[in-house]
Amino acid sequence: MQTASGLPIRKRIRLRDFHYSSKCVYYITVNANQKRQLFGRCENDIVTLNEMGEIVRNEWLRTFTMRQGVSGERFIVMPNHMHAMVALWGTPEEHPVLHRRELFRIVGGFKAAVTSQIRALRRDSQFMVWQPRFNDHVVRNYEDYVRIAAYIADNPRRWCARRE
Repeated sequence: MQTASGLPIRKRIRLRDFHYSSKCVYYITVNANQKRQLFGRCENDIVTLNEMGEIVRNEWLRTFTMRQGVSGERFIVMPNHMHAMVALWGTPEEHPVLHRRELFRIVGGFKAAVTSQIRALRRDSQFMVWQPRFNDHVVRNYEDYVRIAAYIADNPRRWCARRE
């Protein structure tokens, strides 16, 4: 199926009528463009980040020093993607800087900052770092949080084992 302009219709991946600035924890996955291994490599179940991977890591940590009512929970930078948990502790009413689409602003700003730095590093203004969009999951309860946190912590071992 296609849109009126001939583009394929994308599958809806967001919850309908969900307010993405709600007090909540979100689990996100952001993939490198074409899932290329841009950010590092695996050795003995350990991910070793390269310079681009360090940019991703440092920019993710910096994200939470710039915003009120938002914190980074657990995260891991992998050779071709990143998993993270983001907590929004406030609402737009409590923190006027929070916006109705705050999660999208956080991820979009992070991706833009990383892209800018990596393009400068590579001296290539057209270099594609990320896939468009990102995947998110609303963490619904404590059990969900524990399961996702364990998944993030164990991701290097599982991911590296599949490639050895």
